[in-house]
Amino acid sequence: MLLYCTIELSDKNKQQIESEILYLFDDHPEYMWYPAINYRINLYSWTNVESDLYEKLKEKMESLLFEMQSFQLYSQEYVVKIGSRIDIFLNFQEGKQYRKLGETINNFFSPQIKFDHIPHIGLARYKIPSKQQYSHLKNQLEKLDTNVEIAVQSVNLAKVTDFGNGDKKYDIIDSIKF
Repeated sequence: MLLYCTIELSDKNKQQIESEILYLFDDHPEYMWYPAINYRINLYSWTNVESDLYEKLKEKMESLLFEMQSFQLYSQEYVVKIGSRIDIFLNFQEGKQYRKLGETINNFFSPQIKFDHIPHIGLARYKIPSKQQYSHLKNQLEKLDTNVEIAVQSVNLAKVTDFGNGDKKYDIIDSIKF
């Protein structure tokens, strides 16, 4: 099974983000906008986790995060990333506690890879637009209010079903409180 360690957003946070970008849905209907139910920060992922090993993984996560303390994440800016397509994200400021959380998990499961992850939420994706469309979108995103505050008191372990084309279903299996 595909398993993610996620930071979940409250319904209030999801509604706040969705209301901020709502007018973009009409202005850019061709984009694949992710539903608010999928707004979360993915912290780490495991591929091909055998069902019988899940309990051991959960126990290890609980012991790794035993001393972790609650913290806040603050939104920073809406950004557009260009690769083989464009992706629209809401980035958050990376504080010391977030880095500690990410490094703790990463250093145990992937010690050979440096933890270098900006906390973000994926909002939409689309093929690469024209320069004029891209400039218009960037201008719209720069005008948005990015005052989102997330109280991080736990991480979730979520089983992910990938339907292709960016369409995923997250089923939270467990929550590990700090």
